[in-house]
Amino acid sequence: MADAAGNHYGPFDVDVNPDAEDYNEASYYRFHRKSGVLSGGGITFDGRTYHLAPIEARVRGSFFYRETELVGTSDATVSGNPRRDLLVLRRTLTAGTGESATPGKTVPVLLKGTPAVTPVNPAFDAAKDELLWSWQVPGSGGSTITNVIDHRGPVGTRSAKNSDFFTGTTIPNSNTEYTVGVLRIPSDYGDRRYIAEMTTMLLVSADANTQIAARLRLDSDTGTPIGPDVTRSGKLPAGENIPLDLNFESDVLTGAHVINVTARRIFGTGAWTVPQFGNHFSARIRFVDGS
Repeated sequence: MADAAGNHYGPFDVDVNPDAEDYNEASYYRFHRKSGVLSGGGITFDGRTYHLAPIEARVRGSFFYRETELVGTSDATVSGNPRRDLLVLRRTLTAGTGESATPGKTVPVLLKGTPAVTPVNPAFDAAKDELLWSWQVPGSGGSTITNVIDHRGPVGTRSAKNSDFFTGTTIPNSNTEYTVGVLRIPSDYGDRRYIAEMTTMLLVSADANTQIAARLRLDSDTGTPIGPDVTRSGKLPAGENIPLDLNFESDVLTGAHVINVTARRIFGTGAWTVPQFGNHFSARIRFVDGS
């Protein structure tokens, strides 16, 4: 089935009178609650206009695909501060308005963030939104899109809540761990068992020879470590950053959790800080039962 905008969705999502062709295709849609991108969905920008390539995906078991490019625009930011926008596929389970007016239909929706000195992605509903891409819109009416992040993941996973980094944080010379970023996994999944697959890049700037270590911890800056320490050392020219990649997966979890990015200075002096832009922390939720 397709709507006037060129969005295709599963035959049993909104059709109360399925025909023979719908039943022939039924096996394709039988994996209820599965979410993820099957193929396509790349993105390019022309100023603040985005071009999403043809895509096939599932959102909570609803099948979605487009045979043509989706073109949309991020509104200009009047504020002097930048903001982050988030493009999702939304499965509407109840009647709404605008693009989400038809229950059961899956449509692309652009969520607009709030301008801030350090902008974060807007809130989304993990129960019905499948994340595709997010990006930063410059302040003062600018048109150059930056900090584009790919949130697509394979079928059988879900997007976790996006993260917050405590930018501008100075890491003291004390060999004590400090939380510099968090990612919140909601309780939307009930008692289902899952593994969180984290993708993390922490940037740290330094102005003196020293060594720093970062890690992921569960629920607090003293919680169970997720993966080993990642260490970097040295001195950087002003304005440059050291990237630390922490791409690990958790043990089997249930319920809501907070994943902490922690950092500590092992030795040395100088102002090691987390810069305002460029950090990334996201997670895919992979259910142990495959659903």
